[in-house]
Amino acid sequence: MKNNKPNKFVSFFKRHEVFSITLILFLVVVPLILIPTTYIYQIVSSKPVLFGDKKIKAVKLDKQEYFDITVTLYNITEPMGDTPGEYIFDYKLTPKSAVNTISNVRFTGQLSVVNDNYTSMSGDTLTSLESHENNKLIFKWDYNMGKTLLPFLKPKGPKLYLKIMFSYDMAPPLQGNPREETIYVEVPYS
Repeated sequence: MKNNKPNKFVSFFKRHEVFSITLILFLVVVPLILIPTTYIYQIVSSKPVLFGDKKIKAVKLDKQEYFDITVTLYNITEPMGDTPGEYIFDYKLTPKSAVNTISNVRFTGQLSVVNDNYTSMSGDTLTSLESHENNKLIFKWDYNMGKTLLPFLKPKGPKLYLKIMFSYDMAPPLQGNPREETIYVEVPYS
């Protein structure tokens, strides 16, 4: 006949039920809730505030109907000590409409890190629709893109957003009463 000895491990947990439940909560349940919550909070809280207003939503480049926009990364300068680095872009904005008149175009940019709360604004409001040797979209940049925010979560990007302000005049017979428009565009760059 087989001798059935009670398992010491099981008997310990039966004698100390409150301690056992607390231990299971602490080692299993709390990490299952806490870890995903930490990651979700980091991602949600790092959404950029566009141009100082939380209500602004940028549209994708192909969803706006006013401009053909091309942006290429011209140069990246790494930060050196107390001197911040720079992101420099070449750009070209071309009005799409040949019938309606777009005039008085002014724009500014914002460069934001994905998964972290870092944003840099371009220094000037530009009026030239195409970059040239002395006129480029420049951002001061003092952020380490190689750092780790959380295990398995690194910063990405950065993403480029443009705030474009312009006067829009309809084609005849509605012509003569231009209205001021402002659009916010998320612009991919190469």
